[in-house]
Amino acid sequence: MMVAYRETGHGEIDRQLASRGLARRVRFATQNFSTFPLLLTTLPLFATVPQGLAQRW
Repeated sequence: MMVAYRETGHGEIDRQLASRGLARRVRFATQNFSTFPLLLTTLPLFATVPQGLAQRW
């Protein structure tokens, strides 16, 4: 699951993974973080989020 602000959906996480020969498999993409809590409590997925959001959730 990821937030994609741009059409490509590629960002720093993808660059870091690629530099190690890895890639992520994105199952869902959204334009904001507000949908994450519901989806993460109902689906077997995980996401990386800013620390401030993680602490509030």
